[in-house]
Amino acid sequence: MYRDGDGTKPDAAASLGWFRRAAEQGYVKAQSRLGQRLAHAEQARRNDQEAYLWSALAARKGASDAAGQLQMLKARMSPEQIAEAERRVAAWQPKCGP
Repeated sequence: MYRDGDGTKPDAAASLGWFRRAAEQGYVKAQSRLGQRLAHAEQARRNDQEAYLWSALAARKGASDAAGQLQMLKARMSPEQIAEAERRVAAWQPKCGP
């Protein structure tokens, strides 16, 4: 809705917020899309470690697009960044409710 301006003016920040809320609750498509949005954001807003987190979670649940995204992220991240991102993936728990 906010991403494409469906019934409202496009709002990238609101769109990202809704993807994050859904991703935090464990929705695979939202995790995959959030990872994509964070990985392909403008340089100042790009967050490879967070993109890795969401892409890895989605890939582990079978999202093939997220698996490709994860490989791209690994290629541009340092071993230390990957290790930290993997630690966050292992510790992640879904949030329930708002």
